[in-house]
Amino acid sequence: MNFATTDANSSFGRPRSASAADPTDVRVDSADAEALRLIAAGEDAALQDVFSRHWDAVSRAAYRITGDADDARDAAQEAFIRLHRKPPSPDTALRAWLCRVATNQAVNDLRSGRRRVEREARHSNDAAEVASDAIAQANLRRSEEH
Repeated sequence: MNFATTDANSSFGRPRSASAADPTDVRVDSADAEALRLIAAGEDAALQDVFSRHWDAVSRAAYRITGDADDARDAAQEAFIRLHRKPPSPDTALRAWLCRVATNQAVNDLRSGRRRVEREARHSNDAAEVASDAIAQANLRRSEEH
């Protein structure tokens, strides 16, 4: 039984073909496989080609997580940096891999930002308590002096 998604315009049960712009398309593209071999061999031109073909999809995937264009660009950029540093095997569906790396990076960035805000709030609350105690002690000393 085929569980492929169907297009609203196609007849019932006919699988919808995955488009090149679909980040969930897990088919291995021969151009991507060759690009991965070249990237692994240190060919920067292949990385530039992959970047130009996949940037839009990868940055859109990250944007769906972050909701912020700058944060999405940072996460997408990190995916391409990881591709450059340690490319996956040539039998990897590259667009899906890049989108997964970017979305994972976006989630991690959001988590670390949330932790940073919580940590800063704790420290500011601690500082406020110290200041409040110091003020209370100063007021107590003044009242004892009079």
